[in-house]
Amino acid sequence: MVLLDRGETVAAGGYRYLAEGVCELKRMWTRPDRRRSGLGRRLLTALESEARSAGYRRLLLETGPAQPEAVGLYTAGGYEPVAPYGRYPTALAFAKDLLG
Repeated sequence: MVLLDRGETVAAGGYRYLAEGVCELKRMWTRPDRRRSGLGRRLLTALESEARSAGYRRLLLETGPAQPEAVGLYTAGGYEPVAPYGRYPTALAFAKDLLG
């Protein structure tokens, strides 16, 4: 998913299949000069809605420990910490029930 402003990409992200009923948020990004403007929350909400419409019940994601803004966005959006599940043992992992 790509958010455009006057034809310029200002935010993007996607999700992918991880397991039955579970998808993973991937590559969420906001252009540096547009951060803290609500685009991340808007994108996250849209991705959740699309994943729910596609039949997913749960969304997982990982972010790095040097991304406090991302952690704040996810926790404010109702994501709960979970054990890292990918190949990065120092990642911070979060999950959200999309049906709740």
